[in-house]
Amino acid sequence: MQSKPVMVGSFGSKQGREEKMDPVPYKLHKIEVWIDNNENWVNGIVIYGDNEQQRRLSPVTIGNANGTKKILFDLDDDSSDYVVNLYGRIGENSDDAIHCLGVVTYNGREIKLGNDKKGVKFEIPTVDTALVGLFGRSNAAGIKAIGAYLVAPPPTP
Repeated sequence: MQSKPVMVGSFGSKQGREEKMDPVPYKLHKIEVWIDNNENWVNGIVIYGDNEQQRRLSPVTIGNANGTKKILFDLDDDSSDYVVNLYGRIGENSDDAIHCLGVVTYNGREIKLGNDKKGVKFEIPTVDTALVGLFGRSNAAGIKAIGAYLVAPPPTP
């Protein structure tokens, strides 16, 4: 049996409105990331998850769905996979944005979106846990901070 999800982070600015998933999923299904058209920052994130009974929850949006949509993670690609590391780059100024987001999966896939040359690195590695959701802060311009919900033990592949 998995633990209740715990929050780790957030990384980034204290500006913007706080956004959390409610209810928090027990299994991550898909993460869509909306990047500005110049791929300099993350405008928004849409998270799809499943509850304890493995039923799909309504998608949760952090920030806004403007710009170009990209898929950061999709369980439909491999049902045995899950996210073991979330990383990226946050702005150096307190009013700056999330510039880059990436994930590493249990099965070794790595996907990175956005500008990985700008800002300061952050990382949320998991140890005997799995990432099941995200929370953060945002305003009209985009994502200002990000954190993760983790559960233990991770799914059995």
